[in-house]
Amino acid sequence: MEILIALGVLVMGVSAAVFLFTSSQSLIIDANLSQQAVSLSRQNLEIARQTGQQNFNALSSSSSTENGFLKELIVESVDADTKKITSRASWQTGLSKIQKRELITLLTDWRSVVALGASSGGSGGSPPSGNWGSPRTLASADLGPGNEGTDIEVKGQYAYLTSVASNVSKPDLFVFNVSDPASPQLVSQTDFGIKGFNNLNISRNYLYAVSPSDSQEFWIIDISNPAAPTAASYLNLSDSSDGLSVFYKNNFAYVGRKSGAPQEFVVIDVSNSFNPQYYSGATGVGTEINDIFVYNNRAYLGTEENSNSMTIIDVSNPASPALIGSLNLGEHVYGVYVKSESAVYVGGKTKFYIADATNPASVNVIGSIATGDKVQDVATAGNLAFLATANSNKEFQVMDISTSTSPTLYSYLNFPQSATGVDYLNNIIFLSVRSNDALRIITSQ
Repeated sequence: MEILIALGVLVMGVSAAVFLFTSSQSLIIDANLSQQAVSLSRQNLEIARQTGQQNFNALSSSSSTENGFLKELIVESVDADTKKITSRASWQTGLSKIQKRELITLLTDWRSVVALGASSGGSGGSPPSGNWGSPRTLASADLGPGNEGTDIEVKGQYAYLTSVASNVSKPDLFVFNVSDPASPQLVSQTDFGIKGFNNLNISRNYLYAVSPSDSQEFWIIDISNPAAPTAASYLNLSDSSDGLSVFYKNNFAYVGRKSGAPQEFVVIDVSNSFNPQYYSGATGVGTEINDIFVYNNRAYLGTEENSNSMTIIDVSNPASPALIGSLNLGEHVYGVYVKSESAVYVGGKTKFYIADATNPASVNVIGSIATGDKVQDVATAGNLAFLATANSNKEFQVMDISTSTSPTLYSYLNFPQSATGVDYLNNIIFLSVRSNDALRIITSQ
């Protein structure tokens, strides 16, 4: 009997040792598989980051297998410039149980965020606060006699303001330090030997501009040192029609020209800032292209063709831009800002419009309001739209757009000359005006 008991104890001990050994081995295997899954998820996420940096619109969901693992990349749109990326690696255990490890991040189309676009009216930083029903001028700055402000864009602590003048010896680009909006400081004024710039758009360390000067209609300016902007290059577009508007996105500059140009809409390859190249173009998409806004592979053009006041171009293939829709307002369009396909803000000759372009073949006006004269630029932030207009009594107008079907005039300010460009950052409005006192900085009460 004692022998049997001893044998039983021995068997139990051996069984327990075997169980502990196999359990330990299983835990080690599970840990190794888990580490491999995390590593694969991390690799897939890094590939997604690289893809997004090169072409944000190319980010898409995918799946593949590797060494017994199922790798999945799940891409979900958060908004126009942000995508949620889930990188997952899963495997099956011996008990047919599925195990998985995943990493999640948000990726932003930083080019679009940094460069909202020609006359785009950025909605950067914090939302509007205070009482915009009673706006006040914080400060203004003079450009000197003969200079008329044409457009403005803010990047970081600097405001870049373009101008035109009849005298080619006048400065064409002014840079102000606006870190203290109540006291803007001029840090540079640069003459490029032309009659000025009509429009600008900034991305990273480059400013893209269009000019009325023949043989030098398109410019790229290095602004890595705001105190000393330098010309990286310029490009002669065919014939002498002025450059009127410009928008940069994903290594291409989209340029609008004055009537008479062989192609009023031009696409320029700017992947090499020192050697831009004509890439493609389109005609029959409007006469003068006063403004351009590119959003989700569509270029929205403000034109001076009444029956095609705003045209929509498919630029998913920049080598072959194609007209896919238009909006007949019966008047010219000077400013366009796109918040989404269903919220397109349009500045017309006499009215401010809100349009739904979800179906580009059938664009509908949701709401509108008279502005007294042409709306030359539009910015939106929160439930407000900020307009730069030619109304001689209300050059700066604030619209309440909380109800898109019935926008209402919220407030306005009067200046000596028409307002030409507007940008918004952190509850501050930066306005360009066609007068010597061309920079206006505005905020709420």
